Amino acid sequence: MTNEQIAKVVYNINEACYEFRSDYSPSHWENAPQFTKDAILNAIKYLEDNPNKTLKEAHEEYCERMFKAGWTWGNKESLELKQQPTLLPYNQLPKSHRDEDHLFYVVVKSLLALRKELQ
Repeated sequence: MTNEQIAKVVYNINEACYEFRSDYSPSHWENAPQFTKDAILNAIKYLEDNPNKTLKEAHEEYCERMFKAGWTWGNKESLELKQQPTLLPYNQLPKSHRDEDHLFYVVVKSLLALRKELQ
């Protein structure tokens, strides 16, 4: 299983969460903006390279990376304005976003462990 295959799995889970919350209709991985794909792949690589990092530490690294890329906090995600509602300290995220982060973290860590076991 490659990092891109793991990324597709977590992307689809994330899109299902958005659909469940009725935030917007989900799209397929193939139609996702390249920035979104890169962000997911970077997060997977970070967890792969830093297996002992906590979810909170992973979120902090995500925020750091986003800020360096010119993103700011905004009420809604906007690729055009480079705004993202999750650019907050972890403990200030709404519970729904913390739950989605947890789901992402657990699935990525589990698939990385499975891949290692199967090698």
